[in-house]
Amino acid sequence: MLEEANTIFDYLPIEAGSEKLYTQHLWQAFTAIVEKGDPAKSFAIMPFHLLFMLAAQYKVYKLSDSHKTEYLNKISDKIVYRQTNIKVLQDNIFNSSSQSSVKNLSLIKEKNLFDFFEIVNLEKDIIEEAQELITNRSKYAHANCNIEEEIEQKINSYLKILNSIQLKFENINNSSQNWAEELENDCGSEDEDINEFFEQRFLQSHFSPRDFGDVIRKLLISANANQLKWIANKGIYDFFATTPKPLKH
Repeated sequence: MLEEANTIFDYLPIEAGSEKLYTQHLWQAFTAIVEKGDPAKSFAIMPFHLLFMLAAQYKVYKLSDSHKTEYLNKISDKIVYRQTNIKVLQDNIFNSSSQSSVKNLSLIKEKNLFDFFEIVNLEKDIIEEAQELITNRSKYAHANCNIEEEIEQKINSYLKILNSIQLKFENINNSSQNWAEELENDCGSEDEDINEFFEQRFLQSHFSPRDFGDVIRKLLISANANQLKWIANKGIYDFFATTPKPLKH
C-alpha cells in the first residue's frame, strides 16, 4: 500500500519551498500510522486526504494565473468560510506577490475547490467523485466511532482523481514555461549552471514530476548535447523519483 500511496508525490511539487516541511509532515504521519498496522492503519486516510487536497490546491493555484478571469469569477461568499477570505483569494494569483501562496486556497470550502476544475473542463463525474471523498472523510473527522474499512480503495480513488485532473493541464504546462529557450540562453555547459537553473525553475513553477513530464519531450528536442546529457543522467533520476527527498538541515 505504501508504494501505491507514494504516487501522490507525482502530483506535488518537485521543489515545494516553504510547504516542503508540511508535505513531509503529512507523509511521515501517514507512513507511521500505516506501519503500526490495524486498527491504527485506517486512520492514515486523514493525512493522505490532506496531501490530496494540497495537490489539488496546487492545480487551482496555477489556474489563478493561466485562467485568471475564470478563477476570479468563481470566487464568491458562497465558497469561502468567512467573508474576509474573498479579498485574500482575489489577491492570491499564482506567484504574484510574497503574500500569494498555495496554502491560501485552503480558505475555500473543500468541496467548492473542485468546482474550479470546471475551468479546464474536468468531467462532472470526476468532480462529484472528489466531493464524495470529502463527504466520506468527514465521517472519520469526528468522535463518532466510525473507522475507514476500505483505505486502499480510497487511496486509489484519490490518485485516480488527481490523474484525471493532471490530464487537463498538459496545454497549460506546455504554454506556461519556455524552458528550452531559457536553457539555451541562460545556461552554459557546466552541470552546476544547469542544476541551478532547474532548481530555481522548479521552485518558481511548482512543477510536479507529472507537470514536468508534460513538457519533457519538447525540452529534450530543443536541448543541446550537454543539456541533454544532464537531463538524462541527473534530471530524470533526481526529479522523477516519487520517493520524497529528505529535508536539508
